[in-house]
Order: sequence, then structure tokens, then C-alpha cells
Amino acid sequence: MDKHLASPLALVADDDLGQLQSKARQALKRHLAAGEVKYVCVLGSWADVPVFRVPNPCRRCLEDDPFCSTDALYGCVEPYDSDDEESIFSMIDAVPVGRIPSLDPDVVARALLETPVALDPAHAFAFGVTAECWSLPTRAIVRLFTDTAAKANLVEEPQSRALAAPGVLASPGWDADDLRHAVSQASMEPGAVLLFNVHGSPDETGWFGQAGGPCEPKIMTPGTIQQFNSALLISEACYGGALGYDEPSIVEQFFANGGKAFVGCSVIAWGTTNRYWGGDECLSGADLIALHFLKGLRQGFEFGGALKHAKTEVMCGDLDSDDIARKSVMSFNLFGAPWHSMQAAALASVRPVRPEKTSLLDRVRSGRTGGGESPTGALDAIRQRYRSRLPADYRRFFARQDEVLSQVTQFKDIDKIETFLSDMQVMLDDCELETLDFGDELFYRLSGKTQKKSMGSQLFMLVTDRHGQLIKTLTTKGTT
Repeated sequence: MDKHLASPLALVADDDLGQLQSKARQALKRHLAAGEVKYVCVLGSWADVPVFRVPNPCRRCLEDDPFCSTDALYGCVEPYDSDDEESIFSMIDAVPVGRIPSLDPDVVARALLETPVALDPAHAFAFGVTAECWSLPTRAIVRLFTDTAAKANLVEEPQSRALAAPGVLASPGWDADDLRHAVSQASMEPGAVLLFNVHGSPDETGWFGQAGGPCEPKIMTPGTIQQFNSALLISEACYGGALGYDEPSIVEQFFANGGKAFVGCSVIAWGTTNRYWGGDECLSGADLIALHFLKGLRQGFEFGGALKHAKTEVMCGDLDSDDIARKSVMSFNLFGAPWHSMQAAALASVRPVRPEKTSLLDRVRSGRTGGGESPTGALDAIRQRYRSRLPADYRRFFARQDEVLSQVTQFKDIDKIETFLSDMQVMLDDCELETLDFGDELFYRLSGKTQKKSMGSQLFMLVTDRHGQLIKTLTTKGTT
């Protein structure tokens, strides 16, 4: 591999789960201390090389989703303590990690060694696919990534099943047959960027739109797209980046069919809905992971660095949904070689970034490449940025169940809240009310689980300001 500038320093294997993970961490620390390692790449599925399972920090979905599955700990040097909120920063890999979910030599060689096609990320977007209920956040992500509203146009119904121009395809108007036909007829550029903001399931490999049921219609299956042509795919679906099904998953088939890099969630994902959409600042969770990963590519980050950048931005910029932010950091993984990138020349197309952000991310980058600040020092800088957003008197507390009804009925947007709950077929006194007090800022979060049969067991959360004015409506991107 030397001629490809990728020389392995350590190959770790063991049949025992605990021993394998322990040996990998020891090898990482040894080579980091010598300044020798820049990346970690895992080869094989979860059955071949186990993923780390860590406790879910989002208490509202513990019953359905007790653990997050992450590869990040293969690139981390600090221990993770689930009882310490700031320990989340030990989950942001000091050394960028990627996984090739295959042991097929041809698939592994192609994913690791073939240089990505030189496309400027600003012009690489091919199309997005969204469930209708998330079309507004999906279009916002595409517009902010591409700097053009034209590529964020919503295509609600197939026109002769053709992809006439880049845009966002809305399901249920589109289904898997429409997508299969359209992609087979269109010419997808090598190295194209694809975004899927749809529903996923722990029980089957397909992804879904939503039209009268939690699993209708199917919009993507492992066989829907036969040739990915070195594409990069970001999935916001629940379990969109999960392995371990009875058949090859979408991410496994993606690499078997020529894909280059894939970012997806291992468990339940959260994101913003169309309901009471308040603009770009309402993006949360999986939406922010997707947006900042894509923006990281435009800033010249390699794939591993772009995901690290996204996780940093989520943690430092989504305080009113902080536990969902932590869960997103723990649950999204990169599949593909972490050292690959789109095109360095794309830096010229990037809009200016605030100096303090550039400075921080430069420090993070220098830490992971072995120059300048150490990985631990870079994480300390991120922690400091996070602490600067939190007043000293930050508090979190929950209302007693008998207080929820009396408090929420005084909220400014109680009519909107009641309409949302009615649509979800949930009673107000079946919800949980949480207060986040940041001193100068105060938020209320109302959460629960839908009882609507057509939606399965979808979870939701409503965020308001101190006056009860609705700021965000979030739901899980699948059924539990």
C-alpha cells in the first residue's frame, strides 16, 4: 500500500470482543505517542470487527434504544464516562475512523486505494430524497451546501420517472421503482453526492417514505441503485448506517456496487419536521450532522475529518437539544477510507468562515494529522468552546407529571402544541416536560411517543422558549 501513501502500522485481530477493542486502543496510543498514526480504518462488518456499544444519553428513548453503536472509540484516546456530560468529547475521535463493511478483496481495495474522482463539492450534488414530512429541512441542507436554491427544488411526483435536473425527490410521490428507473436512465457523475432524509427500521434493510403507514412506500432498498459510480451518500434515516441484518444492508451493498463513502446512523436518529418550520436555525441532530459534514467537504476536510467537524459543530451549536446532539455524535459513523477527500481546489468556492471557527478547526485538524497541537489538546479546545456557551448556573429538571398539564396550558403556542399532539394522537398529560435553564436563556421541552397506529412508535419532542413559543418540532426518523 506504500505507493498509495497508506502504510499500515498495526493490524489488530482477535476473536474476543473485549480483547480486540482493548488491543486496538493500545495500538492507537502506542503509535500516537510516537507521532506515527493519522487514521484508523476498520475492515469488515460488525460480525467481523465489533462496533462499540455505549449507553444512550437521550433518556426519552432509552426504552426503545438503550445503546448507541459507534466506531469512533477505535480512534479515541480518552476513556468515556456515561455519567459525565462532558465525557462526550472523548467520543469525538482524536484520530479519524472509517470502516469498510466488507472483507471482499476487490471491494476493500477499491474503497481504500482508488483515488476519489476530482469533483468540486460545490457542484457534486446529484439529488436528495426526502420523506414528505422532512422536505423543508432537507431542502435547507441542500441549499446551504450548494449555495443555490435551484438544486433544492422539490420534485413531488416523477415526470416520466426521469431525473430532469438535480433536486430533492419527495416520497411518497416517489417510490423505489421510480428511483431505480430514474437513476438507471440518468447519467450519474462519478463521485456524486447523494442525500437521503427518510425513514429506517431495525427490522428490515429498506428505507421508506411515509403515506398511511410507517413502512410505506419503500423508497430505497439494497438493490435499488445498481451502480453508485464512486458516489458519496449521507443517510439521516434511523438505522441508515446499521449492519447485522439477515441480508446485506444498504451500506454493505453500496460498497459492493461501487460506492466511495457513506455516512449513516447506527440506531434511532432525530431531526426537525416541517411542522411549524422556523427556518435554517431549527435544524437539529441528524440534520446538523448532514449539513456540517457536507460543508466540511467544501472546506477541504478528508471524509474522516469532515465527520469530526460535523460532530464538533453539533455539540457546540445545538444546546436546546443537547442530549439529541450527544446521541447524534455517538450514533453516526463513517464508512469508507477516512483519508480520502473530494478535491482540494474546492477551497476556493467556500464562503468565509468566522475566524474563531477556522482557528478551532485548524487546531483539530493539526491534532489529527500529527502536527502542532496534540489530539488531547484539540479536544480540550473543543471542550472550552462548549463550556463558554454554558452559564455557571446551567440546570436541567423535569416537571412532576401532575404539573405538566397546568404548566403547558399557559404556553404562548398552546394551540399549536395541542394541534401537534392531536395529530400524533397523544394526550398532553402523557407527555414529559423538561426545563433547561441556561441563566439568560430558558427552554421547555415536551416529549412523548405517538399512539397513531399508522406511525408505529415514533418519538417526538417540541422545544419552546421561556414564554412557551414553539421553536422546534423534532421526531425520530423511523419507528422503534
